[in-house]
Amino acid sequence: MMGKLSPDDPEVQKLSYELAMYEQHAKSLETKIKQIQNEINNATLTLEALKHLKKDKEVFYSIGSGMLIRGKVTDDSVVITDIGSNTLIEMDVDKAIQVVSDRLSHLKEEFQETNRVFVETVAHLEELNRRAREMLKDIKE
Repeated sequence: MMGKLSPDDPEVQKLSYELAMYEQHAKSLETKIKQIQNEINNATLTLEALKHLKKDKEVFYSIGSGMLIRGKVTDDSVVITDIGSNTLIEMDVDKAIQVVSDRLSHLKEEFQETNRVFVETVAHLEELNRRAREMLKDIKE
């Protein structure tokens, strides 16, 4: 570094701003990764439940707000599926399995991409931290 830096130096201010932005971005990505992992877990459980759905099998049915009731499957050929905006449709089990499998594949791809961006962001953040330590050393000298 040329000359002594001060905390008010534009270069120091710029680096401080970049550090804050990358830290915020890394936290956001970390939250998104956790959300995707939860969705993958839910989709995996749903897929397994659909694959093992059998008539007269005892299962738990959601009645909302985290409440479940015990019941028996009376028809193992169709399921009711929420397709968004509180719109429900009847779907045969094989189609439902395909829909959930496709969703799971998409989620896994999204996880990989988000994780890749997170790793790149952390690497850049580590480089910015290294530069900040060097600047701090120059300011203190």
